[in-house]
Amino acid sequence: GAALLAFLAVPLGVLAASRPRSWIDRSATAVSLVGLSTHPIVVAILLQTFVGNRWHVAPAGGYCNLIPTSTPAHPAYGEPGVCSGPVAWASHLVLPWLTFALFFVAIYMRMVRARLLEVLDEPYVRTARAKGAGELRVIRRHALPNAILPVLTMLGMDIGTAVGIDLYIESVFGLPGLGRQTLLALQGVQGFDLPVILGIVLIVGAAIILLNLLIDMLYVVVDPTVARRPGGAGRRAVLGRLM
Repeated sequence: GAALLAFLAVPLGVLAASRPRSWIDRSATAVSLVGLSTHPIVVAILLQTFVGNRWHVAPAGGYCNLIPTSTPAHPAYGEPGVCSGPVAWASHLVLPWLTFALFFVAIYMRMVRARLLEVLDEPYVRTARAKGAGELRVIRRHALPNAILPVLTMLGMDIGTAVGIDLYIESVFGLPGLGRQTLLALQGVQGFDLPVILGIVLIVGAAIILLNLLIDMLYVVVDPTVARRPGGAGRRAVLGRLM
């Protein structure tokens, strides 16, 4: 998920903001609207039906172990063997990854585009252009570091949303994970499985805290001036832009 955000959402947002009202901008905006307005379970079912079952581009469901096992398949003896290995593991996760990415890439692409359009009108960006800096350098060195901070802030807050979407994705594709385990704990035959639910909440809460701590450290890498602002004013300024 994080790799897809880095390699899809940010470049698409930068490309759309650098060419406003062009066909690239309009196409990226249209795709993002589709991704935001379509429920993840609908996207998962459509991908499973057409890409998996009808076109056979990728497996329609199931899970394979990442680490290869020593139990190969023997069709001649009727032994199915164990699905394992990096290739089989990745192929079974292609459709879930696409389902997950369409929603979050749409959100963050629009956020990067909106923030970058604001930053590109700032005086320091116009000054950099007046000094003869190329457009790529202006975006990479001046505009993008200032536009990306709210995106990092939202990334730390979206783990809860990701778990909610995982619930639908894992249910459709038959994958093991926190989302499906939560659903099973909530619909137990004897009622709620409270210890499992509390454990999942604890894990998600710890992940949110750790990710926000990591993002706080990334602030200094993206914008070194944050570390020189007294009293955490840099973080408050970033949060203030989102309100």
